[in-house]
Order: sequence, then structure tokens, then C-alpha cells
Amino acid sequence: MDSSSLKVLAGDRISPTIALKRCIDEEIAKLTSDESSAIDARLFVPCYSNKQEYVLGPIFREAPAQLPALYPPCSVTPETSSMLLSGTSSFEWHEAKFIRKIVREVLCKLKYAILNVAVHPVGIDSRVEHINLMLSIGSDDIRMIGIYGLGGIGKTTLAKVVYNHIFLQFEGSCFLANVSEFAGQFNGLVQLQEQLLFELLGIKNLKIGSVDRGMNLIKERLHSKRVLIVLDDLDQLNQLNSLAGNRDWFGPQSRIIITTRDQHLLKELKVHERYMAEELNHTESLQLFSWHAFRKTNPLENYTDIANDIVRYAGGLPLALEVLGSYLSGRNMIEWISALDKLQQIPHNEIQKKLRISFDSLDDDKMKGIFLDIACFFIGTNKDYVITILNGCGFCAEIEISVLISRCLLRINEENELTNP
Repeated sequence: MDSSSLKVLAGDRISPTIALKRCIDEEIAKLTSDESSAIDARLFVPCYSNKQEYVLGPIFREAPAQLPALYPPCSVTPETSSMLLSGTSSFEWHEAKFIRKIVREVLCKLKYAILNVAVHPVGIDSRVEHINLMLSIGSDDIRMIGIYGLGGIGKTTLAKVVYNHIFLQFEGSCFLANVSEFAGQFNGLVQLQEQLLFELLGIKNLKIGSVDRGMNLIKERLHSKRVLIVLDDLDQLNQLNSLAGNRDWFGPQSRIIITTRDQHLLKELKVHERYMAEELNHTESLQLFSWHAFRKTNPLENYTDIANDIVRYAGGLPLALEVLGSYLSGRNMIEWISALDKLQQIPHNEIQKKLRISFDSLDDDKMKGIFLDIACFFIGTNKDYVITILNGCGFCAEIEISVLISRCLLRINEENELTNP
């Protein structure tokens, strides 16, 4: 950085247009000349002053804490909590929007993509904090963690928000969505390998040819690179083996995040930490439902009781709350009552379709049969008693119930009773 830039950083007051252009152009030119350089410590913050001039604050790794959570990468971490704006005593909303525009422009020019997340990420902050602790960013080991839970519980949303928070701290990052779906297509794993190498290395029009060659290329090209990889919705061990089979494929401080419906798969993968995505509590559920149904955080006064009934029906499942809230938005009370009556008889098709994925992935018809028997007759019943009954009917109940639990289709409570997830 030249002396003129240092003067700017020291607090010289300059024209807003010149300040913005000079800083962005200088940093973009510097960064694009060295593709391997990290950009997290390279952004400038223009600060609004009482004289309607701009003072350029210090270089920062992440935006300050006052930026709204609507822009996840701007959330502050413990390492950056003290890196606040200089030259201003307050941080107004219009300033936050202005700074966000600058950050987005820089990221756009550098071809870094912010992942789209839920418009109303209710209850996400505490869960993201938990995942960040598991990731232990900054430690030299190559760490792999897993997020598991029922379909529609918010695993992918959680992984996206975590990714947006931390991806600037790595030399390369890649979010591979719907891995199981793509892997099931013709040459699907090869295409996923090509996408991984393209996003991490920028290699265009790469044709790998076979899964084995792709595995070798990943190892050769990434073994010294600090990367962040998210593999979303894995359901088979060979998917991970093809994309991130060994920790030594990547450089020190790399992080790999996996989402899956199958807890047992994470045990096979020997991940460092496992996080079970949990349902929203009633307060969070009502808030999320209200955002979609009423465009505000609480239900309209005369809708409070029926809104609470629908929230209880949804059972803390974010997908169900969003779908039902949007479905009922703008409808009158008579329609709400009719909809609730219908839901208690027939689940909403979009919710049922998402949840059915977990059921359809069960290994065989016998496994599906035992699940339906338990769901219809044995919820709330002692597990040992259920095993005795089912074994007497020709099932291998111990292993089958264990599989249903690992797939997040059943739970066992403190009284050793089978319950819905």
C-alpha cells in the first residue's frame, strides 16, 4: 500500500466518490493480481461523519457487529469484536446499507458468492454459534463435522449460514448442494468432482472422465490449500470418499461440513463432531410462522389462538411453519379454521413430499412396514415391550428400530418410550 493510501487510512477527509472508487479499485487490482491471496483482511470501511464527508476506517476482516444479521458474513466473531469503525460515534442503518453495498461489489468483482438463505432465519444465531465452536476456526488440524436431522429441520439453512459467516477466512470455498440427488444421476459423482475443482481452483471446462481420476486430481491440487467444503445431503459413504475421502487431501486448517439425515453415516465417516439439528421451540416457531403468515413477528390479535394451534401442529419443523404460514397468508378466519381441520386429516402436500424422502430411503419394505406399525400403534410405548411384540411377528426389531433412530425417524425419551422425532 502506497503513502497516499496510508494518509487516507489515517483519517484524511475526502470526497465520498473518490474515497469509494480509490479504495475498491486499489484493493481489487491488488487482489486480482494474486489469485492465491486471501481477501478477508483487505476491505475498507467508509464511515459517515457529521460533516457529510467520509473517513476511511481501518482494514477489517469482517464487518462490524452493528451490521444486521440479514447479511450473514457481516456477523462479528470473537476475533473481530474489537475491530469497530473508527471516526464515528454511531452506526446508523443507512450507513450499514451503504457499507453492505461496497462489500457486495467487492465480492462480486472477485467472483465470491454469498449463498442465499432463509429470509427470516429465526433461532439461527445460537445454532450457528454452536457449529462455529465445533469448527474451531484457526486451529491447524483438518476438521470434519456433521449436521444431522429430519428432512425439513433446517440442516441446509444452518450449513449455508455457517458457510457465509466463515468462507472469507479460507483460500478457497465450495458448497455442494443436494449431493445425494446429483450423485444418483448418470456420471453424477464426476460432475460433482468437476464442480468442486472449479469452485476451489477456477479450472474451467475440466473433464475428469472417471471418479478415480477425480479423486487423484483433488488430492494433487488441494493438498496444500486451506479450503472450506460443505457437502450437503449425503446419504452414502461413497459420496464422501469421492469428494473428500481423506483429511490429508487438503491443507492445514481446512474445514469440511457434512449434512445428512443419517446419523450412523457420520459415525462411519468418523467426523470430529456431530450436531443434531433440533426443532424450533414454541416461541421461535410462532415468530417464524408469523413472519410468513402476517409479515410481522407476532400474529394478529384475533388470530392468536388458531395461530398457536397451527404452530403446535407443525411441531417446530421450520419447513412446515414456512409452508403453512405462506399458505394461510391473506386468508380470512373461516379459511384458517377449515385449513386446520383439513391438516389434521391430510398433511400439506409440500410438507409430506419433503418428509417422505426419509421414509423412501429406508432399505426395504420390511423396514418401512415396521416404521408404519410403530407410527400407528406404538408411539409412547416402552421400547423393550415394542421389541418383544415385533420380534414375535417375525421382525428383527432391535436393528430395525436402531436404524429408524439413526435416520431421525424415531426417538427414545427418558422413560425409554418410542416417540416421534
